[in-house]
Amino acid sequence: MKNMKNKRYFIMIIIIISLFLSVGFSSINAITLDIKGQANANPQDGIFIVDVINNDIDNYKTNSMYQTLLDGKVILEKNNNNSTITINTYIYNSYSEQYIFKGIEYSNDPNLNTYDNTNITFECDKVGEIIYPGETMIITTTFKFKESANLEENILNFLLNYKFEKNTWDGVTLYGFDNASIITSQNEQSISIDYTNVGGQYEKINLPLRNLEIGQLYQLTFSVSNTNTIISTNSTLIYGCTVMDTPNTNYTNSKALIVYDGYNNGFMWKSITTDDATATISFIATKETMYWIWDLSKVSDKNATFNLSNVSIAKSPKPSSPYIDLPNTTIYQKEYLSGDQEATLTLDQGTFLVKASYDDLVVRLQSAGGYEFVNIPIVGLTSGKSYTINFTNNTTASASSHKYGTLVQASKQEGGNQLVTDSNFIITEFNKPVSGSVTFTATNSTMYWVWDCGGIKDYMWTTINLYDIKLIAN
Repeated sequence: MKNMKNKRYFIMIIIIISLFLSVGFSSINAITLDIKGQANANPQDGIFIVDVINNDIDNYKTNSMYQTLLDGKVILEKNNNNSTITINTYIYNSYSEQYIFKGIEYSNDPNLNTYDNTNITFECDKVGEIIYPGETMIITTTFKFKESANLEENILNFLLNYKFEKNTWDGVTLYGFDNASIITSQNEQSISIDYTNVGGQYEKINLPLRNLEIGQLYQLTFSVSNTNTIISTNSTLIYGCTVMDTPNTNYTNSKALIVYDGYNNGFMWKSITTDDATATISFIATKETMYWIWDLSKVSDKNATFNLSNVSIAKSPKPSSPYIDLPNTTIYQKEYLSGDQEATLTLDQGTFLVKASYDDLVVRLQSAGGYEFVNIPIVGLTSGKSYTINFTNNTTASASSHKYGTLVQASKQEGGNQLVTDSNFIITEFNKPVSGSVTFTATNSTMYWVWDCGGIKDYMWTTINLYDIKLIAN
């Protein structure tokens, strides 16, 4: 019996080493196991079991515990299909990062005596839950007979591993890559992905955003870097992101690129460089779970690492009426080669909304051969009443021979030639903040604050930032 016992703990040492090599939680330092099965570790760090409490001291025994490994023995009542033993395992996280509990595993190698009675099974709670830094998680594990088990075989010796993983952004999907794997992630706060792009495909990353309030405006802020790679010169591809109702799984069709069509509201971030960047995009929740979609088709076809960090989502509360409804801004833009023949705008530049709160708006505009109009709703107005909009405009652009300015009118501007005249508010200085105001009398409950962008030089990538916006009833 003594030889068998020593053999069991020799096997335990092997399993400890193999499990720690496979899960990679921490190295094994200063571990000694005596023949009584007591594991001693000085000191323990990382994630580790600190205590095990059971409901039947006569029929359960903890032999040893180290890190997330538990060696024990269970004795169920013979010929009683309802017999159970329940233990509460206290596990502490000394890391500075959060982890997710993935469940309990054991080796099924028949040569290793880590679970010696298949008539007995177990179940546990807390699977999928997060253990935060400095927190102790109590995991309840219940042992019982399997259905149709041999109820005479009632003794189980086990060596279990309570498995934790650092990849806590659950539900991330990757499409179109030659290969891609999540290196590490934190609960919707950061993620690093090792990937290799494929020529002729439109690679997508879908990151779920959960527990959203439908109709609520959110600001999604992030830092992004893309290491060991460059941007392709192909102007029909994308490196950028947006938030959508459903995942984008189409990586074979160029029409599945995440582009803004210029006629509907929606928000994007897009870049022509892989340099480190920090940005904010906005979105209006239309579902409780939406998807933050990255299109990496413009990144070169080589092995690289994609990193998101400092991810945060903040609400923008809707103001009381009347107010300027910046989140529902739309853009009108068409390009004409000659006559009524429309041209396709190059995606290397492009037109889209980047962000909007209720006093701040950022628009990326590809100025084209026709006229572009930014239409911003003003809602909750009283007909016949006078109002003034105060604002600051900072437009990164060069001037054309036309006018760039703003006015308020009863409808959107979706077509036509130059709208503003010298009697309206006109901006002549670019690449610097310009403060101004527009006064109008409401003829409807909803009016439109229209920006005529005809005065911006064509075929440039322009950023329009409106901020310090105030609507005042006169």
